Amino acid sequence: MTQQSTPNYVIVKSTKSTGVAILLTILLGPIGLFYASVAGGLVMTLTPLFLFVLMIIGMFGDSTILFTSSFMLLIFLAMTAWLISIIWAVVAV
Repeated sequence: MTQQSTPNYVIVKSTKSTGVAILLTILLGPIGLFYASVAGGLVMTLTPLFLFVLMIIGMFGDSTILFTSSFMLLIFLAMTAWLISIIWAVVAV
C-alpha cells in the first residue's frame, strides 16, 4: 500500500499595512518611517543632524564651502524629506 502525500503550501502575507505606513509617515515624517523600515528611519532622521553638524563645523572653521554646501543640502532636504519618506515607506512595505 502506497501512501500519497499532500503538498504543503505556505501562505505569505505582509505583516505591515501600506495605509498605516503612509499615514504615519505623513503625520510624523522620517520618524513615521520607522514603522516600514528601521534603516530608512535611521537614514532619514540622522542625515539632517549630520548635515547640521557639518554646517556648524564649516561656520566655526571658516570654511565657506562646507558651510554653504551643507546649508543648501539642509534646505533641499527640509523641502523633500516628507515626500522621500512617504515614497520610501510605500516601497519598504
